[in-house]
Amino acid sequence: MCIRDRYQYKQQKAELEKVKDQIFQKIKAEQESKMKEKEMLEDLRLELYLEEQALNDRRKDEDEVRKRERQKEEMRAAELESRRMKEERKRDEDRLESVSYTHLRAHETPEHLVCRLLLEKKK
Repeated sequence: MCIRDRYQYKQQKAELEKVKDQIFQKIKAEQESKMKEKEMLEDLRLELYLEEQALNDRRKDEDEVRKRERQKEEMRAAELESRRMKEERKRDEDRLESVSYTHLRAHETPEHLVCRLLLEKKK
């Protein structure tokens, strides 16, 4: 191999090294770009997951508040019903007065017989 061939060989080799370095740098840049995209995608996924968790927590809190409100309403309704029942019993007690057997007999009709079995037993 002559000197001129060696010189051309070295130039070609240098050019190949430059091209090889350029290709390597492009590949490295693409890989870094892809890695950045993957990282960004993972960050977005994480943000979305955290937002979903926060939304679920808010929904649970809202459900708990609704549940407590429903329980309070049920308790109020039960309290009102209890008061109504007490008032009704009190009114019924006020209406009921004891009367004598003679008084019952005075209002007796054939349809409404009063204590006939008691009288028959006594005789």
